[in-house]
Amino acid sequence: MRPERLKKLARHLDSLAVRDRDRIRREQKIEAIRRVAAVRLHTLCADFVRDVNIAVTSVTLEISPTEFSPDAFQESGTNVFQINVSGRVIQFVFEGTESLLSTENLRVPYTLEGSVRWFNQDMLDRDEIKDTPLFCCVEGDSGEWRYYDSRTHRSGSIDDEYLAALLEQLV
Repeated sequence: MRPERLKKLARHLDSLAVRDRDRIRREQKIEAIRRVAAVRLHTLCADFVRDVNIAVTSVTLEISPTEFSPDAFQESGTNVFQINVSGRVIQFVFEGTESLLSTENLRVPYTLEGSVRWFNQDMLDRDEIKDTPLFCCVEGDSGEWRYYDSRTHRSGSIDDEYLAALLEQLV
């Protein structure tokens, strides 16, 4: 083998190692963003439940699971959080995108996707479960939870105001 060809091959192989390290770092960063975002969504829901429970006197909101840590995040499966008050349910169902980031269903890059569903017994009797797509959009080193309502073409942040608006639809 000629020395020039060998040197060129060696440079390509060395660049492979650099690209592999960069890819692994990128994957680890997205995995960390996913875990932190899942915990942040659960914390938002748990704080909402706590705040509402302080204000009410005759019912109790419950969140399931009651605790959620980064280790509880299902990287290759479905994650479910549920707020329940007397059979009125708000449910968050989400999972990681097939690729690290996606723009398939939303223009902004996202790494987690799923839906927010809300229903009560009357709605179930009519075979009606409302739902809205849910995305964890990646902005810098963090993820922000957003919903997109395809009926109204509105989108916004998942926050306590959003949770309150969903719960108001159920009472």
